[in-house]
Amino acid sequence: MYTSSVEKYIRSKFAELDLLRPFRTRKYEPGTILEYKLDSTYSQENPKIKIEIEKFIGGGFAGQVYKVKLLSYSPQKIFFNLKTNNYYALKILIPLGGFARFFRNILYWIGFGGSFQPQVNPSAAKTGAIWQRFIRRAARITFGNEKAVADIYGTLVDSRLGSCGDLIEWVEGRTWQLEVDDHINLIKAWKRNGPDKIGEKSVLGSQEYRDKYRFMHDFVDLLHLIGAPEFARQYEWSTAKSQPNCLKRIEDSGDNNTGLTAVDFRAGLVLLPFLPMSPGDFKLILKGFFRGSLVQFDRGNLIKLEEFVKKHEKEFKDIKGLLKELKYHESIYRNSLPDLTHNHFRILYSRKLWQTILKSSIVSWKIRDKIDENFASSLNKRNFLTLICYWVSLIPILGNILLVLVGNSRRRKHYISALTRPHYLQRLL
Repeated sequence: MYTSSVEKYIRSKFAELDLLRPFRTRKYEPGTILEYKLDSTYSQENPKIKIEIEKFIGGGFAGQVYKVKLLSYSPQKIFFNLKTNNYYALKILIPLGGFARFFRNILYWIGFGGSFQPQVNPSAAKTGAIWQRFIRRAARITFGNEKAVADIYGTLVDSRLGSCGDLIEWVEGRTWQLEVDDHINLIKAWKRNGPDKIGEKSVLGSQEYRDKYRFMHDFVDLLHLIGAPEFARQYEWSTAKSQPNCLKRIEDSGDNNTGLTAVDFRAGLVLLPFLPMSPGDFKLILKGFFRGSLVQFDRGNLIKLEEFVKKHEKEFKDIKGLLKELKYHESIYRNSLPDLTHNHFRILYSRKLWQTILKSSIVSWKIRDKIDENFASSLNKRNFLTLICYWVSLIPILGNILLVLVGNSRRRKHYISALTRPHYLQRLL
């Protein structure tokens, strides 16, 4: 049976082989110590943090989630809400399973013509994180409490897994209590007409179910109001798969009207116009079409957000400066892909678009260990060479192999050693 001790034993035996390639890691085991530089959503300073994996929570197409303990951070001073020895959620934006990763990436490629950006583009990860900060503040206006949205402290890059990630508030919560409902027909009438038209409210069944239904619908309305319709897809009731994204805090489990919290703002799958994957997707595809967004993922409307912030200037006073940062990262993110459904013919003539695509490609290759630091520095000085590497990388299977052979000296030595040194090949096998 696979356990953490078995994994540690395998690692130790692997280390004895003295190979040029690192141990392949797909997930972290409890007790693993990790260090990151956190790109903060709260401060201009980006602290170095040390965390310990407490347990693996689960994952899906968007990535894998861990409960972690914060061991330390520097510089040593009060840093917003981070406290040592407290628990947080670490979300690394790469799926655990190979098929999930392939399926997610192929849909994203069809939709936007490039790699899954939240995983490989720090600006894409930061864009989503800043949007979550604004959504959290807007929730305080609508619901009277910021706790209606999980806090997010910053983004990071995990070089071992080859992915960006988030450090988020740890919410101790559950979906809802499973209860038998003998009056499902009355629930339908309640949804149409409201509770006052039903008569005896006690026969309606689960109050908690109805509170969650109302909360998620109100939350979707809020997201549309502030210009985040594609983030709202994560909370559309009709998709029949969004309910786990909203948790009931254990600390508020005694009161049905409080404690509901939106915890997930990272979509996993692109919504393609010809591939609805839930009942609610048909409606969302149609709305996206009229909005001019044929392919939907996590695009927001910065004009509507800015209007909302100005209207509630007092409530956003302390985070208003994040708007400028959001515009900066949003521009990099949206110009890092061909994205024909939004960029249209700009791909044929826009120098800025191509410059950003190539620069972001270098960052992406480096995060995924396809190229090393030296080759990345060389590419940043040679646009034509970067363009060649970009076109080579588009060749299925062979393109990535060629890119690694040219751009990563350690991995190149590994392959050459396997072909020319019998003893090395024996250790490898």
